[in-house]
Amino acid sequence: MRVKEAQTRGGAKFLINLFASILLISMNAAVHFFFTPYIVRAVGVEANGFVQLAANFAQYISLITIAVSSMSGRFITIAIEKGDLEKAGSYYTSIFWAYVALLGIMVILSTIVTAQLDSLINIPAQLVSDVKILFGFAFANYAAANIVSFCNTVFFVADRVYLQQTGKAGTELIKASLIILLFSLFYPKIWYMTVAQLTVVPVAVIWGIWNKNRLRPDLRIRNNLFSLRRLKEIVSAGIWRSVQSAGVMFLTGLDLPICNLFISPAAMGVLALSKTVPMLVENLNSQIVVSFAPKLTIYYANTHKEALWLDLKRSFKMLAIIGTIPLACLIVFGRVFFSLWVPGQDARELWILSILTCIQVALLAGVHPINNIFVAANKIKPQAISVIISGAVSTTVLLTALRFTKWGVYAVAGTSGVINLARYLIYAIPASASYLGFHKRRFYIGVLYSAICVSIALAIGAIVKFILKPDNWGVWILSCGITAVASLFASAGVILNRREKKALFRLARKWSSIFRKQREKFPPFP
Repeated sequence: MRVKEAQTRGGAKFLINLFASILLISMNAAVHFFFTPYIVRAVGVEANGFVQLAANFAQYISLITIAVSSMSGRFITIAIEKGDLEKAGSYYTSIFWAYVALLGIMVILSTIVTAQLDSLINIPAQLVSDVKILFGFAFANYAAANIVSFCNTVFFVADRVYLQQTGKAGTELIKASLIILLFSLFYPKIWYMTVAQLTVVPVAVIWGIWNKNRLRPDLRIRNNLFSLRRLKEIVSAGIWRSVQSAGVMFLTGLDLPICNLFISPAAMGVLALSKTVPMLVENLNSQIVVSFAPKLTIYYANTHKEALWLDLKRSFKMLAIIGTIPLACLIVFGRVFFSLWVPGQDARELWILSILTCIQVALLAGVHPINNIFVAANKIKPQAISVIISGAVSTTVLLTALRFTKWGVYAVAGTSGVINLARYLIYAIPASASYLGFHKRRFYIGVLYSAICVSIALAIGAIVKFILKPDNWGVWILSCGITAVASLFASAGVILNRREKKALFRLARKWSSIFRKQREKFPPFP
């Protein structure tokens, strides 16, 4: 009975989390959709590639913070669930001072890298100054993100992830307005987007602090509770998340630098363009996965195995349905999309590169929630080792392909996806199931859900394309809309059971009342 009650309460909260995640990614997608073609036309495809490359470099430096940030919510949540508020406060205080120290280290490393940037990567002479400014602001953004990350810890602890997503959507709206203002008033520069991002950081901090005081006023920084032992406990678990992130960097994060160094800055720009939509969809999947993490951690802490499996299975199905539809639309209608979006570029090349990037994303969409299991069960080390090994294999295979074949940028786009798919199938899926005491083959059903949903969407898309033959924005949007809606209903009809369909229908009917009740709970913003 308690499990059913938990699932009912979780259903409404999941709906809100899902809506907030989709809203956030939609706003982010709108920024990319409208400004990327303008940047390509104004400053060239090479310059656009440096925007994504700057974000990648900032992520490399931020590896030093992941050991603290990745596990902080887990330890605080479990301490609170076990009723040990003093221990939770000790974790919270220790994490704060760790962030302060790491912020100083990031500033030093960022300054050194920015100063020597033209010695590290290939930069066209006319872009050196702009690219250095771009990287400087990108590093500043990731340093400021540490402050935001600490303020947002409460959303995980209080299982109110949708509030974090709502705040992010608000800052995206402000950022988009600032970007429009900068491009309208001044000569176009590639670093305007990072300037706008840095400008909205205070808004995100205020949102996090206000919600922390409202949701968990008892969680405060108390210097007398600072504990090196608690911090070491967090870092000991989180260090393997840093190692794992380093492996992800080897697996997927070196695509653009390798393109820049071994092919050309222009090829890097083309690859960055082709990865835009797959990366947005992967970000959507990641945001939705975050929505499931607090509840999974709570179930794990309270050993509610039945509820945990029901929640995981639901997340498999939801992500398989939602995560595969936009990728199927890209595969079917991608060539037309790129010809309309960036008319000066080779649409066929961009389309093929995007397909190579998104195939593994589509097949793994349903099983992304298993990554929460490694955190909840504190089994980060073996997961990190698997990512490091696959990253090293991917980089070796890629460099070998570039040396001995003429595949060029196509090898860069496809290699990491094949290796990552193999890693999930061989290790991540069976290992995550065994950590929860389930049969190793149980979680493969998430891949099956994804394969079914993407096949349905591809078939529907092919029929719609044959009938409508999209060749302009209006017909393209109509074609994708019909494909998305039809695929949504068809996929839900195939993989959801009768109880889940009824529950989804009830949740849909209560959509407006849920948001009205949530809004009434909020006191006026000061």
